[in-house]
Amino acid sequence: MNSVPYLGGLALCLAALWFVVGRIRAGGSADWTTVSAEVVRHVAAIDNVDSGDGSVSREQQVFAAVYRFSHGGKDYDVTDKVAREKPTPAVGTRVDLIFPNGQPDKAQPPRKALMIVFAVVLGVFSVLLLLAALG
Repeated sequence: MNSVPYLGGLALCLAALWFVVGRIRAGGSADWTTVSAEVVRHVAAIDNVDSGDGSVSREQQVFAAVYRFSHGGKDYDVTDKVAREKPTPAVGTRVDLIFPNGQPDKAQPPRKALMIVFAVVLGVFSVLLLLAALG
């Protein structure tokens, strides 16, 4: 049996796992800045809901929070990259954001729980691909 595809998949899983673990550790790293921001409003958009058979069953309105913070003497407004069905967190809520040093326009909530789930899934796939490659 040819193990090259399994080893290629294993390499991709390990590279993705390296990236995800780096993102989990980013909050405490000297390469990332943490700031406290306030939710100032929500941006609404229309998202298509897939019916499961490839067609669009309906459209729904989703909301993304807009955060405002000051850093280095400047004020920044950044929009969350994750949209939700309800406008959360509430306007006026204080939230911690992280961003790579010198790039405050890329600030986002850390989302450690989601990254931990990704790390576990990638770890499981890595083990399965290694077992498949070995035998």
